[in-house]
Amino acid sequence: MRIASNTAYRRLNNTLQGNYQKLFRAQEQISTGLRVAKPSDDPASAARIIQLRQRLARNESASDAAGRGGDVLNAGSARLGDAATLLSEARALIVQAQNGTLSPADREAIGTQMFSLRDQLLSFGNAEQGGRFLFSGSATAEPAFQELKVGDSVRAMYAGDDLTQSFALGSGVELGINVPGDVAFGGAKPTGVSLSGKTGLQLGATGSQGQTYEELLIDQTGTTLNPALVAAGVASVPGQDTLLGSDTLTIDATAGTITLGSGEALLLPDPTSPEAQNFTVTNGDGAEVRLDLSGYTGADVSATVSGSAEISISGGTPVAIDFTEDDLRLENSTTGSVVYVDTTQLAVAGTELAVFGGSTNAIDLLQATAEALVSQEEIGTQALLERLSVLSDEVESRRNGLLSSQATLGGRAKRVEDIDRDLQSVRVRVIELLSEEQDVDMAEVALELQQTQFALESTQAAAGRVLTRSLLDFLR
Repeated sequence: MRIASNTAYRRLNNTLQGNYQKLFRAQEQISTGLRVAKPSDDPASAARIIQLRQRLARNESASDAAGRGGDVLNAGSARLGDAATLLSEARALIVQAQNGTLSPADREAIGTQMFSLRDQLLSFGNAEQGGRFLFSGSATAEPAFQELKVGDSVRAMYAGDDLTQSFALGSGVELGINVPGDVAFGGAKPTGVSLSGKTGLQLGATGSQGQTYEELLIDQTGTTLNPALVAAGVASVPGQDTLLGSDTLTIDATAGTITLGSGEALLLPDPTSPEAQNFTVTNGDGAEVRLDLSGYTGADVSATVSGSAEISISGGTPVAIDFTEDDLRLENSTTGSVVYVDTTQLAVAGTELAVFGGSTNAIDLLQATAEALVSQEEIGTQALLERLSVLSDEVESRRNGLLSSQATLGGRAKRVEDIDRDLQSVRVRVIELLSEEQDVDMAEVALELQQTQFALESTQAAAGRVLTRSLLDFLR
């Protein structure tokens, strides 16, 4: 069969174009390293590559989230550990302050140190990571604790919420990355309010409510002498008495003694001496009355002495006491605390520390401890030791709470590490699969390029021989 010239030319052209396309394709694969650079190269592989790339993107997003969440968890855990260590140091100082051999100056020095620890603990509570506060619950744009002026004192009030911030790790997995500050630093199990002091004040029947400590101040506002005492030339020296309610003052002229209630019988001073103008008698509860005995007539007398009083909560407005109320309501509008007290057993003016067990945050506990130590002369040694005992137990409870919260964050951080490790393993496998689908086998393509070049050169040589023949060659 005779083949027409144009058919031969067309076939040669097709062969040349095919070789050129194979050569271009091989060169492109070698330069890009990709077997599938566009969907038309291999539609089935291109579809699988898209799926693998999407999976890889999800994996990288989850891994990034795990990294950021892990940073927050580790930072929070570290700060809670620091806070727990600080409370251990604070409790050791409280135990040291309870040593009966310490002088007032020694205790005051410990109180000053306690103020410093309190400020440091506040900084831990308001710690940040990446510009967001760690212990504010979900309200991470604001500090967890804000200082609030309360009378002559200061409180660290929790300003966050009780929610836990969480982040997604993909595949429906969400993990909390923080512990709210009111749980970590304040405890989550209120145990009720306790009073520590020597005034005779008791808790009322109604349950008190609050989240910080309160200072209850009982002031003596005046002393009233029975007319029989006045007739015997006994006068009151105003301004320094601590007697609350009524007690009996007895003067035995024969024995030359004066006694207040069940207190110690004291020798009467010489009416002409300076001591007689400001003579102090004390009853069995430790309440004091100062008397002017310079006008004493020398008569036997036994009659009542009464002290009026008022009570206030943490520098608030004083409320008069009638000594009959057994459920008196005291409210601090600044802190929100409400304390119900029984005034029927009040005997001595002074202060009572009301601590809301399990609720008062660790920062305020150190504040209360420091204040007690630096004002020990006003409180009295026995009342101070009682306060320190209560505060020591509460500080230890808060320390345990911090350690528990640290363990919670540590457990979550370990889980994030495990998840991130699994994500990295999956990432490696996806990358391998993606490489199998889209990457080229360099050795195979290099061989194909060689073969294609040889075929192209052979075709070009053959075409040269065919195309050089003229029309006359076919007509011979």
